Amino acid sequence: MSIISAIYKAPVKAVAVSEINGEVVVLIDFNGKLYEGVATLHPEDEGFFSERVGKNIAKSRARLTIFQDAIAEAKKIDEVKGRMIKELATIIGCDWEKIDPTGMVYQNYIKSMLNLENLRYAYKQEKRKLNNYLEGQDRMVDSVKLHRRLE
Repeated sequence: MSIISAIYKAPVKAVAVSEINGEVVVLIDFNGKLYEGVATLHPEDEGFFSERVGKNIAKSRARLTIFQDAIAEAKKIDEVKGRMIKELATIIGCDWEKIDPTGMVYQNYIKSMLNLENLRYAYKQEKRKLNNYLEGQDRMVDSVKLHRRLE
């Protein structure tokens, strides 16, 4: 399973809902660490509290934090492997066939680079999905407010 699918399949450990202050908190467990996502109802949207919407927003925000940590970890791994490749190239010159006849060292480095890029792309996609979701909720609330004023 890829790390991206593991992030999306990470279990939600707790959900706290407070209709009084319009807040939903979601805790997601990923690799033994709890990540928190919070959604708070904007004061202008009083009377439009939805636990389901708050839960979706909070889960997305928790996932974004998980992605940030995963990107930081993948970046460290990529940098270490990159330094290793450069040091090996310096030590052995251009004679890679003697030290790595199958090309596995270099392939492993390329794999870490791709993993980092995939995580960055998934982070951007999640952020874009959250922003689109929030915009859609704003349009819906504005539409209902307008409809209520017209009645």
